Amino acid sequence: MDYHSDQPDESPDRVALAIVRQPATVPVSDARYGGAILVNPGGPGGSGVAKVLNDGPQMRQIVDGDRSFDIIGFDPRGVNHSTPVLACFPDSVARQTWQLQVQAEGLLGSSEGSLRTAWRRARAFADGCSSGRGSGSGSENGTETGTGIDFLEHVNTTPVAADMVEIIERHGQWREREGVKAAAEVQVVLDARHVQGDQDTKQRQQQQQQQEQHHILQRTKWRKGCEQLLYWGFSYGTIVGATFASMYPERVGRLVLDGVVDAQDYYHGPWLANLADTDLILQQIMAYCAEAGPERCAFWRPGGAQAIQAAYNKLLHDIWADPLSVPGERQRESQTRQQRERQNQNQQGGRGRGREPGRSRSRGPEIITWSDVKMVVKNALYQPLALAPVMAELLQDITHGSPPGALFADYKQSAAEFARHSRCRSAQCEADGPFSDECVVPGWSELDATSAILCTDAEGIGRLTEDEFREYWEMLRRQSSAMGDYWAHTRLACAGWKARAKWREAGWGDQNRIGETGEGADEAGEQGEQETITTHHPILWISNTLDTVTPLRNAHRMAARFPASVLLEQLAEGHCSFAAPSLCTAKAVRRYFQTGRLPDRGTRCEVDVRPFGDQGQGQRQGQSLSQGQGRIETKKKNKPQQKYQQKQKQLDSSSPEAVLESKSEAVLEFDSEFESKVDAESRSRQDDDTDDADTDADAALFAALMDLARTGYMVRM
Repeated sequence: MDYHSDQPDESPDRVALAIVRQPATVPVSDARYGGAILVNPGGPGGSGVAKVLNDGPQMRQIVDGDRSFDIIGFDPRGVNHSTPVLACFPDSVARQTWQLQVQAEGLLGSSEGSLRTAWRRARAFADGCSSGRGSGSGSENGTETGTGIDFLEHVNTTPVAADMVEIIERHGQWREREGVKAAAEVQVVLDARHVQGDQDTKQRQQQQQQQEQHHILQRTKWRKGCEQLLYWGFSYGTIVGATFASMYPERVGRLVLDGVVDAQDYYHGPWLANLADTDLILQQIMAYCAEAGPERCAFWRPGGAQAIQAAYNKLLHDIWADPLSVPGERQRESQTRQQRERQNQNQQGGRGRGREPGRSRSRGPEIITWSDVKMVVKNALYQPLALAPVMAELLQDITHGSPPGALFADYKQSAAEFARHSRCRSAQCEADGPFSDECVVPGWSELDATSAILCTDAEGIGRLTEDEFREYWEMLRRQSSAMGDYWAHTRLACAGWKARAKWREAGWGDQNRIGETGEGADEAGEQGEQETITTHHPILWISNTLDTVTPLRNAHRMAARFPASVLLEQLAEGHCSFAAPSLCTAKAVRRYFQTGRLPDRGTRCEVDVRPFGDQGQGQRQGQSLSQGQGRIETKKKNKPQQKYQQKQKQLDSSSPEAVLESKSEAVLEFDSEFESKVDAESRSRQDDDTDDADTDADAALFAALMDLARTGYMVRM
């Protein structure tokens, strides 16, 4: 790719993007081939390569139908395996040391002097990384690892959108080559066959072969300069998609934008459009816990949701004043064989999850702090279905554990990435020197990329004093007591950032709202009249009713910029629609990619599972509610959910030790053995048994959704 995407002929510098493909079930020459869907998981700084490697089969399960799609993940500039690698630390040891220090100091608000320390740490990082002093030159030691300030001027979202044009053009070129090869193979088959029959029969067969060749070549033809984008973006990925649509509206084939960021606030500040509904999610989790009872929610208290909230508030107050010390211990004798086997399976073949409560092991002493609790709660707010039960277990462990905090300490130590994947300097790293390929490991510099992209996308977002930042932080805390402290670190990382983007898309208005500090800045977010954008094909926007950091109002605001587009609301809590499985939402996404058909305006999809188990109407599948109807329409009885509930009951009837082991996973367990049974049942059905076939297809789709709910998203913007 061109280093300077706006002026490609002025520099010989290039970036190389890492790309991975989850192949369609048919070749590109097949009439059932639907195209290539590009995926961005969010962040910024999230790896599309990692997302597709982890979740590609499940995502293809959602979109595939009569046509099958390639799922393409790519690492944007400066991210993960793309080169040059954006690295602000000379090696992984230096980064691990920094991360340990950050964790020890805690979140903003963790102590009276937290801001002073965090402010100076942020300035040290930004001053070094964004000026080129803290990163390699890109040519040192002849390596592409590490970059100076010049590269930092070209990692923002605008050139990434231009890179996607290059990707789809290259894909079109490759598709045409594959089509030519497939057509040639048809000719080879024709030449090799001993055609039987009279001359007329032979001529008809030859004509059929020629027509097949023609159709293959037409289907795979490279539409040079006119290739259209199929795209699925989450969270920050909606910014990438919306920016692409603004820059190249004629190239929009299909865009699904899920968990919608307000582009005006993102590009022009002051970054106050994220936490409007966050505390409502915590309230809803408490309500689910109250309804679930002590058997399903470990932190349940008599007295309902208010009593649970009061217990949580007291816990926070107490642990802020007096952190909990937890002594180290050897492997607990009470751990069952089943627990050890499951722990080993998780360590050997897990899908990226941290070890959950109940999986004990030997560990050193630990201290549980206010920041530790806030981070566990933050994770549960992003993924209530998957992590609210974990949060409840850990909170209960602090107050009633034996000893208090033992499970939390297990969880904290095992969840630390640097503890599980620590690296020492290799001999080759010592020989090659700082910032060399051997010293900087792809994936470890993710947070460096996050800062570089965020801080250059929003011009001037880091130009503020410590007192001005304090005022901003206080506004976030008033927006959300649950996550305001954590979210303030996003902008704090830009304090003093020096690098400026060379090329920024100007399609989101000239209004610079960085300096706004009034309370109204985070409320209505009025932007005045803005030019609307008409894309070649309308966009499908998706938002949960209560989203952790991309509230529903953002989606309404963005959809208004693209008047032909449609917003689908999923009646759920958490960040992006995958936080809560919904066959209704998944089928709308599939239909859109398959046919281009959008849901009706005002469509609202129910989900099929709620946190802590059964939660009334949330157990029904295939539901949609259009505004004005005032009712939910149930299309069919939820057989996939019944199969899932049977599996859950098997877990609940196990021994007490097994229940403790599985409790945090109970609403998520949909194991490979059960999936294979569903597949076997599906293969044994008669083709004319439509209802049962649909049920099995729904069961497979539901399994994919549950898997995606378990693995989650990039947990930032």
